[in-house]
Amino acid sequence: MLASSHPALAGGPSTPDDPAKIVAAQKHFDEGVAAYQREAYDVALEEFRQAYDQVPAAVFLYNAARMAEKLERLDESLKLAELAHFQIERPLPPPLVEKTNELIERLNHSLAKADAKRKKNIAMKYTPKPMAQAPTPAASAADTERAGHASGWSALGYSGAGIAVVGIGLIGAATYLGADASAQLDELATVTSATDYNERRANIESQQSMGQGFLYSGIATVALGGAFIAWDLMSPTERPSREPSTSGNVSISGVSASISADSTSAGIMLRGVY
Repeated sequence: MLASSHPALAGGPSTPDDPAKIVAAQKHFDEGVAAYQREAYDVALEEFRQAYDQVPAAVFLYNAARMAEKLERLDESLKLAELAHFQIERPLPPPLVEKTNELIERLNHSLAKADAKRKKNIAMKYTPKPMAQAPTPAASAADTERAGHASGWSALGYSGAGIAVVGIGLIGAATYLGADASAQLDELATVTSATDYNERRANIESQQSMGQGFLYSGIATVALGGAFIAWDLMSPTERPSREPSTSGNVSISGVSASISADSTSAGIMLRGVY
């Protein structure tokens, strides 16, 4: 299990030997071996570290890495093994190089498995569990129909929405005609011919009249569609009678419209409470 310290104590090619440090390192190593034999792995780890502090030999790091592995301190063990593998001054003896590579590979595999397990546990911990629902009494056919209508619009509501869209299209057309007529009015200042001026003026007035017709029709159409939608939402005969709807209540009290002074734009407002 453990590597002998003697090959590492000779020192590197450029490192002078310090007899006192070699003796101290050997003493810590022997005490580490004794602690390992009585399975005091934490004591052995500290002794091998102190031996490395005296003589920075890779063999001490290798033994410390093995003790950290015994203690299941895998991150620490991997760091110690990699330091031993890349030690240059007092490198690992050839028989330990392959063992150190096997140790690094084993630690990487164990850490990868532990990380995957941790992520799986986190995912399971924060995955919401479906809430148990209490059984509900059977509803009558009328209740089912009313409850189904409460979750959305009926044909009346969808019709109102379609009518409102048509009205918005008319208002958009009126806005376009009004803007185009205003642009043509600006161009009249450059017309010098009286005949041409009168013809253009008549066309502009006709276009403005058509735009106003579109605008008023659009406002009325939007108001009609809004009324249909409001009637559909507030109809008491179509709401569930046994229990309130889980969706938000909507109450529309009226519809108003506003037109700009030049009749080129309009606004629609639905008043109510959500």
